[in-house]
Amino acid sequence: MGELLGADESQLAAAAAAYEETLRTYFGAARVYALSSGRAAIALGLRALGIGRGDDVAIPAFTCPAVADAVLSLGAIPHLVDVSPRHFGMEARSLRRVLARGRTRAAVVAPLFGAVPPQEEIESLLGKSGVPWLEDIAQGYGARRGGRAVGSAAPLAVISTNFDKPYTTGRGGALIVNDAGLAERVDELVDALPTQTRSEADSILKGLIISDYLFEAESYRPFVSVDLGYLYAATEGDAYDLPGLVERGAVVAARHAQAAAEKLMPERKGPFRKRLFRWFFPSSAVPPLGESKRLAPLLAALGGRHLGFVEAEGNRRRRLARAWDEIFAEWQMVRGPVWGRADDEPWPIRYPAFVRSWEKRPEIIRRLAAAGYEAGPFIYPRPLSGRFPYYKLSRHTGRYLRGAWRAAAAVVNLPLHGAVGEEDVLKMTEAMRA
Repeated sequence: MGELLGADESQLAAAAAAYEETLRTYFGAARVYALSSGRAAIALGLRALGIGRGDDVAIPAFTCPAVADAVLSLGAIPHLVDVSPRHFGMEARSLRRVLARGRTRAAVVAPLFGAVPPQEEIESLLGKSGVPWLEDIAQGYGARRGGRAVGSAAPLAVISTNFDKPYTTGRGGALIVNDAGLAERVDELVDALPTQTRSEADSILKGLIISDYLFEAESYRPFVSVDLGYLYAATEGDAYDLPGLVERGAVVAARHAQAAAEKLMPERKGPFRKRLFRWFFPSSAVPPLGESKRLAPLLAALGGRHLGFVEAEGNRRRRLARAWDEIFAEWQMVRGPVWGRADDEPWPIRYPAFVRSWEKRPEIIRRLAAAGYEAGPFIYPRPLSGRFPYYKLSRHTGRYLRGAWRAAAAVVNLPLHGAVGEEDVLKMTEAMRA
């Protein structure tokens, strides 16, 4: 990181271009654009597909709310499709029911947890219906389907490069243009975007350093967000220059960041009038998309450095996931996910253990916490069809969304981050058996 801090703008621009080219080569894509967030990339990709106000977009019922937020930011309407509680991919039967309405103008496919769900039938249904699609591989970068990178078969794909993804730029994402026919349209949209300023990039990098310290200090909290450090760095972080943070300042800055976050933490329930307003105007509860920007060269250069660790880290996580697969194959209470077919290669973000009797999930989470491991129904404790405001702003298939509800009710995500080793797998297993 010290080399990046000392680089001039021309060196950073060259490193940023090399970063985009590395991604383009990996996917075999026509174009790749590094952007300020994955959510902005989804919205930009849907605009390139011609999505606008009033259009129906099919999305998984069990996925990140950012996918629905991106659809809603365009004035479009998310139509929820059920998912499998085994591999967390879209269910073809549910998608067929949605497409039969004849109103769907695009689809977003979003594999979760680094698994490689079967997709041939999904692609066939979309192709026969003439519905273009975008693959959100925010949790799937590094995975391969039949030897080919997940995300390379879709006309457009999106990756997220936030703190808890296979590699990071602090905050950010990228739009992958695989269909050369869409390249000119995407070029027009991206050319109109501003680029993040160096001061914004510095604040994000400070936030990443602070969050990295928090992650290491509390090593079994796998979802520390760069936003915590970014919040502090953007408001009070000028007291620390970047080299100082790298060498000595992260400890003090992290403590200040925690204190600032506690002061600014909103109450769970707002005033009655505010809740009433949101009830009648639920779109007011959707987080603003924020301005879409090109990723700053400094952060893109950082992403290029981190790309070099993806393959080795994926091998390590697959080894740990296989160990859990073997353990859970003999259990009656817990089973593992379907990572993919024999020739598929997942990149496990975390291990989604499926508790057969969902009533026992809180007990398992408490046992793990007592053993010093933070696990839980991260990140989606409810499907979108059960979360405000999405159940009011989305078209959904009601009682047919059983797979999404089963997944949300029974999954316990076990950590696989860099501080977890084989001995931790055994300790967590012992805690769950207790």
